[in-house]
Amino acid sequence: MVSNFPIRVGIIGLSTSAKTSWASSAHLPYLKDSKGKYIITALCNTSVTSAKSAIESYGLPSTTKAFGDAKDLAADPDQAQELNELAKQKNVRSMVGLQGRLSPIVLKVKSLIEEGRIGKVLSTNVVADGGTASRDSLKEGLKYFTQKEVGGNIVTIGFGHMIDNITHVLGKFSSFHTQLGIQRPKVDILSPSNTVLETVTSNVPDHVLLHGVLNSGALASVYFRRGQAFRNSPGLIWRIHGSLGEIKVTASGPAVSVGDPVTVIEVDDFEKETVETVEWGWEDELPVMARNVGRLYEAFAEGEGYPDFDDAVKGHQFLEDVLRDSK
Repeated sequence: MVSNFPIRVGIIGLSTSAKTSWASSAHLPYLKDSKGKYIITALCNTSVTSAKSAIESYGLPSTTKAFGDAKDLAADPDQAQELNELAKQKNVRSMVGLQGRLSPIVLKVKSLIEEGRIGKVLSTNVVADGGTASRDSLKEGLKYFTQKEVGGNIVTIGFGHMIDNITHVLGKFSSFHTQLGIQRPKVDILSPSNTVLETVTSNVPDHVLLHGVLNSGALASVYFRRGQAFRNSPGLIWRIHGSLGEIKVTASGPAVSVGDPVTVIEVDDFEKETVETVEWGWEDELPVMARNVGRLYEAFAEGEGYPDFDDAVKGHQFLEDVLRDSK
């Protein structure tokens, strides 16, 4: 248990006019009601005026500092001194937003494996459609999803979170190869009213095929593509084949890191020749998008069970290796 409460948090990108709302939808609900475990001390937006407006609009503490540039945030004497002192300590803690590892869906599947419900894992295959709401268009605020040089896109975010969930349950890859493709290079950029503002050429893969071997020796096959699933069909079908049985997870899309209340987990018992639907559920009162993020903050406050910067570095390297095939 961490005793130095409240833990101080600085947020970059919490604007009242933002065209994407991950910070306000996923992070803010927990942080504003963390029962004294966290306090927001700084906010950085594109301008000081924007940051001050957000502080007022979201009802953040009056002591919250407003910044207009992340460099200014790092250069602030109080913040810089605190970071410098922390860096000198031997046990510096860090946390990274791989909140899917704390999803009750992921934890339930992981527990089924660890309990031996399907015996030795022999293989796994995943078919996933998603990452964005449409296969051939994007809202204006997500235009950067077509620009690989920006860094945020369906491979690094959607595929990245999904593959981390898989390897958290089944272990890392010992070897793999990928095939990536840009099958729909022309993407319409839409206004809030769905008017086409422009059509751009994307340099981000919209299809990812990955095949490999896990450290356990199990074979793995992953297919991920951007856009809608087959009509009236799951956007995620994840099967884990074992020596004694098989697990199947179906959901509306691959984003179980966010939280998908319609997710179904089933176990096929080879000996009994029965299929059991495994119960799972939320115990959280937060909005769906904030639940797994809230669990992440709780784990960090408790001092155990959270992913850190070491996990982030490994994840970045893995995705770099995946994207290298698209160059």
